[in-house]
Amino acid sequence: MKKQFMYIVLVLAMMNSPVSFALTPLMLEDIETVLPNAKSREDIDKVVQIRKNPKPIQAYEFTIDLLQIPKDLTLKSVILHYINDNSCRYKLDSLGVIGDYRPHYGHTLTGKHIQQLSKRQFRVRLYRDYLMADDYFKTGRLCTWHIGEMELRFENKGKLNQKQYVARINSPIYADNLISHYDDPVDLVKIEMVGVKQF
Repeated sequence: MKKQFMYIVLVLAMMNSPVSFALTPLMLEDIETVLPNAKSREDIDKVVQIRKNPKPIQAYEFTIDLLQIPKDLTLKSVILHYINDNSCRYKLDSLGVIGDYRPHYGHTLTGKHIQQLSKRQFRVRLYRDYLMADDYFKTGRLCTWHIGEMELRFENKGKLNQKQYVARINSPIYADNLISHYDDPVDLVKIEMVGVKQF
């Protein structure tokens, strides 16, 4: 009885520790359980038709300050990478691939969603609910989303051979500190950003 009690305590401790996250992929279902005819990632993507939310309401604004940026660089675009929050994540063993699959979507912000306040400061407006939560695999399981990364692309317009430089902020909605350091030792381009999140 005492041994059983200790076993239960050990299992509960593992579930509440960082180790449990490492074990999560081993507990996933294989993709063949929901898509028995899928032979590749492309086959899965054809089934998962991601839908945009026609009326998103969960808005966030980020004011980004560039602490250091070369004078010939300009902000070209901001790309949000939406990923599934593990609610629809599957192993790919049946495809002969090491790893797992979950829906993802890249969204480029344009126009009114990016506001240049000054040469060193700009404001980004995004929506957490830009994509629809839906039963994309037709299993009765709702697939929901979060923003895994915000990608800021800069371009050196002053040179003949234009090149883009990318600075990234991981999990911008959940991050406590919106800080990014980008350093390219070859082109000697260094970008430092710090951001403030607002609802």
